[in-house]
Amino acid sequence: MSLAPECRAFLAACAAETPRVDWASGVEAMRRANVARELRYDVQAPAMWREHSASIAADHGAEVSLDLYVPKPPSAGPLGVLLFLHGGGWVMCSPASHANMCRYLCARAGVIGVNVGYRLAPEHRFPAAHHDVAAALDWIFGNIADYGGDGARIAVAGDSAGGNLAAVLAQAAACGEAPRLAAQALFYPSVAMGIRERFASWNDFGGGEYGLSDSDAEWMTGLYLERAEQRFDTWFNPILADRLEGAAPALIISAECDPLRDEGQAYAARLAANGVRVEAHCFPGMIHAFMSMAGAMPTAYRALDLAGDFIAAHAGGGCVMATETRCET
Repeated sequence: MSLAPECRAFLAACAAETPRVDWASGVEAMRRANVARELRYDVQAPAMWREHSASIAADHGAEVSLDLYVPKPPSAGPLGVLLFLHGGGWVMCSPASHANMCRYLCARAGVIGVNVGYRLAPEHRFPAAHHDVAAALDWIFGNIADYGGDGARIAVAGDSAGGNLAAVLAQAAACGEAPRLAAQALFYPSVAMGIRERFASWNDFGGGEYGLSDSDAEWMTGLYLERAEQRFDTWFNPILADRLEGAAPALIISAECDPLRDEGQAYAARLAANGVRVEAHCFPGMIHAFMSMAGAMPTAYRALDLAGDFIAAHAGGGCVMATETRCET
């Protein structure tokens, strides 16, 4: 296993940051540092034809923000939809930090993007985020036609913690507890955080030298969960779900030098064993969160193109990228 030069340079730049901010600095300091880093190394995405904002009701009177990206006019008929769920350990990041990643996927796939501002911990603990993304899916199904979208062609995608939320939503849809999904795209998803000691990649890459560390994961888990028994909840560990059959076709992208690598690959294997169509790709030498920081790790564009093409194949599309080389297949 050899760390890619672009990842090595990125990690060296992060290590040289002064002052260094880590979980001991507190939630707000971590959030500021994380968003600044995401934006500094952001994905380059084309302008959208239209952008909208909406606010919807979730449980207990909560309001959830939605940012909608329409990459092209729906003149030839309704566009498919991408429900996008950002990562950040259920504690950090936001629709703004991942906006360009979502825009890029929408442009590549030719679908409407819905970027969800689900509630974060510790202000809102487990399972508030799950309720928010379920409410977003319901809203899309009932309202996306007003924006030129097709509620019968919805894909869900998420990275890391967003991949966790997306996996659980896809399981609910398969069981008839949520509107049907056309596809699920999970990027280095957190699908076994409560049982991560079972996976060798946490031992290999969880020391902190590759970015995400085991201590980071424990810090975020402590902020997210209220009770010890929730560590084994299937919403926190969707790999433990009894029923996976009938789930939407899945794309799972992992990174070779990522603590979450093995659990993502194990989840792909479980889905396949239950009859779900799965594409699994592991990017050599890459690290956790590489896809949202293409400005530092250009290999991310290969992964983003792969994901956009998968979404297009299942939810409709037609590439509308401004940069011709990004449209090559």
